[in-house]
Amino acid sequence: MTPMPSDEQEVHLQIDGMSCYSCASSIEKALKAIPEVKQVSVQYATGRATVKVKDLINLDRLTQAVALAGYKGKILTGAAEHTAHDHSHMHHGDGEREAFGRFVFAAIFTLPFATQMLSMLTAHHQQLSPWIQLILATLVLFGAGWTFFRTSYFAAKQKVANMDVLIVLGTTAAYLLSLYNLLRGDSSQLYFESSAVIITLVLLGRWLEVKSKGKASEAMGKLLSIQPTSATVISNGTTKQVPLKQVVPGDTLQVQAGERIPVDGDVIDGESAVNESMITGESVPKMKMPGAKVLAGTINENGSLRIRATGVGSQTVLAGMIRLVDTAQQSKAPVQRFADKVASVFVPCVLGISVLTFLGWLLAGSAATTALINAVAVLVIACPCALGLATPIVVVVASGRGAQLGVLYKNAAAIEMAHKIDLLYFDKTGTLTEGRPVLTDIIPAAGSTEDYALQIATALESRVQHPLAKAVVDEGKERNLPLPDVQHFRSFPGKGATGTIEGHDCGVGAVHFAKELNVKTDNALTDKLESEGLTVIVVWKDHRPIGYLAASDRLRDNCRPALNALRGMGIRLAMLTGDHQTTADAIAKQAGITDTHAGLMPQDKLNFITKAEKEGATVGMVGDGINDAPALAAADVGIALGASTDVAMETASIALINNDLFSIADAIALSRAAFNKIKQNLFFAFIYNIIAIPLAAMGFLSPMIAAAAMAMSSLSVVFNALFLKNWRRKDSH
Repeated sequence: MTPMPSDEQEVHLQIDGMSCYSCASSIEKALKAIPEVKQVSVQYATGRATVKVKDLINLDRLTQAVALAGYKGKILTGAAEHTAHDHSHMHHGDGEREAFGRFVFAAIFTLPFATQMLSMLTAHHQQLSPWIQLILATLVLFGAGWTFFRTSYFAAKQKVANMDVLIVLGTTAAYLLSLYNLLRGDSSQLYFESSAVIITLVLLGRWLEVKSKGKASEAMGKLLSIQPTSATVISNGTTKQVPLKQVVPGDTLQVQAGERIPVDGDVIDGESAVNESMITGESVPKMKMPGAKVLAGTINENGSLRIRATGVGSQTVLAGMIRLVDTAQQSKAPVQRFADKVASVFVPCVLGISVLTFLGWLLAGSAATTALINAVAVLVIACPCALGLATPIVVVVASGRGAQLGVLYKNAAAIEMAHKIDLLYFDKTGTLTEGRPVLTDIIPAAGSTEDYALQIATALESRVQHPLAKAVVDEGKERNLPLPDVQHFRSFPGKGATGTIEGHDCGVGAVHFAKELNVKTDNALTDKLESEGLTVIVVWKDHRPIGYLAASDRLRDNCRPALNALRGMGIRLAMLTGDHQTTADAIAKQAGITDTHAGLMPQDKLNFITKAEKEGATVGMVGDGINDAPALAAADVGIALGASTDVAMETASIALINNDLFSIADAIALSRAAFNKIKQNLFFAFIYNIIAIPLAAMGFLSPMIAAAAMAMSSLSVVFNALFLKNWRRKDSH
C-alpha cells in the first residue's frame, strides 16, 4: 500500500467485533502503540475509529494492530466512508441480536440453578444431580460465556486487566474446583451454579449495553435519504430523468412543485416559495426568483423552477451537514463504565489477594484443598456482578420511568450526562415556538372593521399556496366569514395578490408590495409591528388600507413556565436560531431568554456548542430540525422534541415523546435521581467487596456462601434501582 504523505492526516476505520465500551479502550491502546500514531478516538457507539497519523506510515499497520487486539478493522476511503453508516447500522442490529441470543441461551440453562437456589429457602430443598449441574454449567460457561474468554485472551496479550479477566478467573475457578470435587467423589462442595449465574447476569448487562448503543448510523441514513436519488436534467431542449450521481456542475435541472431540490444551484427561470427550514431553521418559506440560490434537500413548494447546478454530491450544503454530524459524533469520547475504569487497579489487587490467600493458608499448615477453596472464594466474592449491574439496572429502571413521563433516553450515556447539564441551548422555530405562523393581530384602518379586513384578505389568500396565506385563511374560517367573489385575480409570489371584489380594486400582501402599488400605509404602525418580530400583511381597497394583519410563529403555551422550572434547577438558558435577529429577539423576550444568537447556519450552532464545552460547560441542546442535527450531535446531551424530524430524533441522545417542554426538566431531574442511584449502587458494591474479600481470605466464607453473598449484593443494587419506578419531579406541574 502507498504510504501516506509526511504531514499529519486523519484516517477513519470501520471496526467490527466490539461488544462493550472496554473493547474500544483495548483498540485505542493497540493503535496508540504505533509510534506514528499521534491521536486515537474509538467510538463504540458508531463502530468507527478516528486516527491521526504523522510521518510515513503504511496504513496496513493500523488494521494489523486492530487485528492483534482481536477485532476487524477496515480503512474507510472515498465511497467506503459514505456507506460506512449503513454498514455500522446493520452490524448494530446484528450485535444486539447476538448479545440477546447469548443472554437467552445462558438464561435457559441457568434457570434450573435458580430454581435450586430458591428451593433452599423452603423446607423442600431440591438438589440437581451433580452431573446435570456440570452439563448446565459447561454450556453456560463455554457456550454463552465464550466471548469473555476471547476478550480476556486479547486483553492479556496487551497486558490489560479488565473486568472480563476477573469474570473469567472467578467463574473458571469455581467451575474447575467443582469439577475437581465431583471427580474425587465429593458432591457437597460444588459451585457450578456460581459460574453459571455470574455469566448470565453479566451477559444481561452486556445486552442492555449493546441495546442502548447510540443510533448514529441511523441519523446518517436519514440525512442521506433527504437528498433525492435522481434529477430531471434539461439537455438540448429535452428533459430526462437521470441518477443524481450523473449530474455535474453546470447542468440545467427542472424542479417541479412539491419536489425536493436535488443539488445546490442558481435559479435561472421560474418563481416559487422554497421551504429551507431543514437547513436554516426559518419557519417561513423563502421566495426564489432568477438569480437566487437554492440548496439540496430543500422543498420546492408551489412553482416550477429551472436551476443551474453549482454544487453536487459531497459539494452540497447538505453533504457538509452530514460531515458535521459525523465529525461531532466521532469527537465525543465513549462513556466508560465505572467498573472498567477501576479494573486496571481492582483486578490485579484481587488476583494478588487470591494468591496470597492460597500461599498464606499453605504456610499456616492447611491442606492444599483448603487453601485452594479459600483462594477461589476470594475470586468468586470479588466477581464484579453487583459492580457490573450497578449502572445498567439503574439505566433500565430510569429509562422505563422516563418513557412513562414522555422522555426517551437513547443510551446510558444520556442518563449519565444529563444530570451535569449547566447550559442549555434552544433552537427557536418548532422548539420554543409552534413552528407555523398564525395571525396574532388584526388592526382595522379608520372606517373599517376587523372582520371586513379579514374577509377581503381571506377571499384573496384562499387562492394562494403559502404558510402566511394559510394563517389568514384559517382565521377567516375560524370566524365563519362569507367569502365574496374575486375577479381578475393575480398572484405575485413572495409579495401578495390582487383582484376585483364587488367592483373595487383590492389587494393583500407585504408592506413593500403595498407601497409598490402606491398604497399609503401607516409607517409608524408597520414599523412598530415589525420591531416586535411580527410579519405584517397589508389589506387595501382602491389603494387605501382597510386593515393590517400581523402574523407570528407563536410561542408554545407552556414555554415560559417550563423554562422557569429549568432556571430553578440552576441551568443557564440561551437561544440559537437561523431566523432573523428581530424575530429571534421578540420570541426570546416572550420566553424570558436574555442570551440570543440569530442568523446562524448549522456550522455556527455547532461552533457555539463546542466553544461552550471547551470553556468547561456541560452543554445540552434542544432542537427539532435537520439544521439542528450537528449541534445535537456535538452537545454533551442532545434533546429532540416529539414532532422533530427523523434526523433530529435519531441524532439526539434524549427524545421527548410529546412536545411538552416540561419534559426537558423531567429528563434532567430524572437523570440526577438516576445518577444518585448509580453512586449508591457502586458504594454498595464496593463496600460489599471491601468487607467480603478479607472474610473470604480468612476462611470465613466458602465459595458457596461467597456465591450467595454475591447474589445478595446483586439483589441489593436491583432493589435500590427499583425505587426509581415511581419517581416524580418535586415541582412537577
